Amino acid sequence: MKYELILMDADETLFDFQAGEKNAIEQVVAEMGLPTAGVAEKYHEINQGYWKKYEQGLVTQPELRKRRFEDFAGFLGVRERAGDMSERYPVLLGQQAILFPDALKVMREISRALPVVIVTNGHAQVQRSRIGRTPLVQYISDLVISEEVGFNKPDPRIIFKALERNGGVRPERALMVGDSLTSDMRAGLNAGVDTCWYNPSGQESPNDMEIHYIVETLGQIVPIALQN
Repeated sequence: MKYELILMDADETLFDFQAGEKNAIEQVVAEMGLPTAGVAEKYHEINQGYWKKYEQGLVTQPELRKRRFEDFAGFLGVRERAGDMSERYPVLLGQQAILFPDALKVMREISRALPVVIVTNGHAQVQRSRIGRTPLVQYISDLVISEEVGFNKPDPRIIFKALERNGGVRPERALMVGDSLTSDMRAGLNAGVDTCWYNPSGQESPNDMEIHYIVETLGQIVPIALQN
């Protein structure tokens, strides 16, 4: 086979993260006795901003988790409750194990022939809880989390760590699959591994990135991963 190892993103590739995020943040706000209308959209906006800063190395994960809730609680007018929100949210988010419809089928088919490693920038407590609540665990060879290894996508060192931990696979024999151009695809290209962009919304391909494959459905990943 062309590849010896498949590296797979988690959020918005296998997991419907936005649905889980919405459920969790609305529950946090409801538990505090506050109205929930519109809060998910505002939290998503704030959270995305901090994750982009994290990818750029402008904030650490602890700073991200603290500052996003300071901003969000300030928006709600309860800034003094930011710490409570920051502690409660990951517990509730870790219970949100919402997979996309074809995720299990795709992981099962690929894992029959090749090891699949999840490579994620997510919070370790949350990611391990969510994945552990799904049948995904039986199809995953390893789980490489930025918070635990010290490097986050797009830093190629998180890819190198995944390759090292899984038999020392050479970069040219691995494939990185994910939905994010700035995180997944850039990390793969930076590391010299082939890249497969999961692009369900049909966005235009960027001119400054030579992505190897572009798919609009999860099922299209299987023949790419298993090609000879």
